[in-house]
Amino acid sequence: MRVTYSDIEEVIAEADKLKDVVRLEQGEPAFRTPRHIQDAAVAALRAGYTKYTEIDGLLELRKAIAHKLKMENGLDANPESEVIVTAGASEAVFTAMQAVLDPGDEALIPDPGYVSYERCVSLAGGVPVYYPLKPDREFRIDIETMKERITHRTKLVLINSPGNPAGNVFTKNELSGVSDVCVDNDLIAIADEVYEKIVYDGNKHLSLGSFPGMEQRTITVNSFSKTYAMTGWRIGYAVASGQLADQVRKVHSTALICVDSLAQYGALAALSGPQDCVKRMLLEYQKRRKSLVTGLNKMNNVSCDMPQGAFFAFADITKLGIASRDLSLKLLREGKVSTIPGSGFGRMGEGRVRISFTASPKDIEEGVRRISRVVTNA
Repeated sequence: MRVTYSDIEEVIAEADKLKDVVRLEQGEPAFRTPRHIQDAAVAALRAGYTKYTEIDGLLELRKAIAHKLKMENGLDANPESEVIVTAGASEAVFTAMQAVLDPGDEALIPDPGYVSYERCVSLAGGVPVYYPLKPDREFRIDIETMKERITHRTKLVLINSPGNPAGNVFTKNELSGVSDVCVDNDLIAIADEVYEKIVYDGNKHLSLGSFPGMEQRTITVNSFSKTYAMTGWRIGYAVASGQLADQVRKVHSTALICVDSLAQYGALAALSGPQDCVKRMLLEYQKRRKSLVTGLNKMNNVSCDMPQGAFFAFADITKLGIASRDLSLKLLREGKVSTIPGSGFGRMGEGRVRISFTASPKDIEEGVRRISRVVTNA
């Protein structure tokens, strides 16, 4: 299977070659990893903890993850056999797809959705089938439409909430509908929950695996990257039950052996240490979200709803009459501001551009000015 570059990589590659670009395209927190997490990794290094760990990761870390899942997510996972520490959520999703899919199996993935989902399905020999999250329905799940996509070859459903790129947070009713679909059709689910802590305006994250009938059929994926500003540490985890966990473990051990030991000690400190750093970052994201969305809504022929979660604005540019790829390249070349074309996330993403508000307030303010100047003359 040949993996091709998307509109997303095209824009990022061009932005990397230019100078003085305001980077609003990537989900890269502008914050440093909290100090107590840094200190834990440095202490582990100095203490000589630089050897292989268990394939599944440090047992102490797995116990901390299991405790967190029970207290916060309603998931009861055995740390000795059902928690696997991975090289970020990306490896967890890739590994889960390899473990579950046989050649020809169909996997339901969201449209718009994170670009890697389609590739992970295809690289496992599966067939990606898209269930639409329509803009005119606020990117909600239409359960009946999802059901229509199911065939005798459907094996898996993937959900991402809070969602990238649309910033949508699925409700209890939506997730209950998904769980019914999975149980009724004997499907496995992958729940990508990497933005679980980044929710606004009273919205609440719920784990699909906590719904009736889903514990044995859900692979829950999470990461330390977004919550604790640890993107470069490359550490996350996958949680599954019984035989499903065994299959994920086999693929993980073949690809990786184990995750960086120092990153694991940092992750342990992240979970066991103070959580006020997470709250502080969320408050900053709220301010930056308001600044960006308010600025976008002041522009002619551009509109943007407040995202419910994650840290991306998914601006509606349909009234400009220009394709999202063309607009992102225009913004980059003429305005020196980088955004992501919605087309890179699927057919339902066309007519939108994704703009990150993880950047500094100064960069967001400057980015809004540059975008406004370009779209005014578009």
